[in-house]
Amino acid sequence: MIKIDLPNSIPEGLHGGSLLVQQYCAQHDAAPELYATRHGKFDFNSSMYGCETVRTALKSAQFLKCCYCESKIPGTGYGEVEHYRPKAAWQQEKKTPLNRPAYHWLAYSWENLLWSCKVCNGSYKKNLFPLADPDRRDCLGRNLNDEQPMLINPAST
Repeated sequence: MIKIDLPNSIPEGLHGGSLLVQQYCAQHDAAPELYATRHGKFDFNSSMYGCETVRTALKSAQFLKCCYCESKIPGTGYGEVEHYRPKAAWQQEKKTPLNRPAYHWLAYSWENLLWSCKVCNGSYKKNLFPLADPDRRDCLGRNLNDEQPMLINPAST
C-alpha cells in the first residue's frame, strides 16, 4: 500500500459537513440507545462527501488508484469515496453482526475519506474496522487517541 498525500486544502464540497455533524452528535446524544440499533439512522448526505470536488481531489492524490489494492480504477470499473472509519456501522471481524453507532462524526472529515474501487470497498472492506484491542473503541466519546486500528490508513501522516 502506498502512502497517500491528501491536499491540505479541504475540497469545497465538504465545507457544510460540520453543521451536519453537529446535528448527528446532538441526535445521538439525545437518544443513544436508539442509535445503538439499526432503527437509529443518520441521514448522511452522500452528495457532500461524494461531490465532484472531493472525488477529483482524491483521485488526483491517489493517481487514479484504489487506496487498498492500488489498481487503476478506470481499469476495474467505477470508483467510490470510501470512509476509512465507517460512518454508520462497524465490524471487528468479517461475518459478525454490525455494531452501532459508528464514526458518524467523521462522515465529512477530509482525513477519513479515500478513493476506492468497488471491489475493495463493497466486497472486502465494507464496514470492517478491526482494532488491536476492541475494548478501546470509542464511538460514543468520539475520542480516537486510544484506538489502534489493524487496518492501515494510507493517508495518515
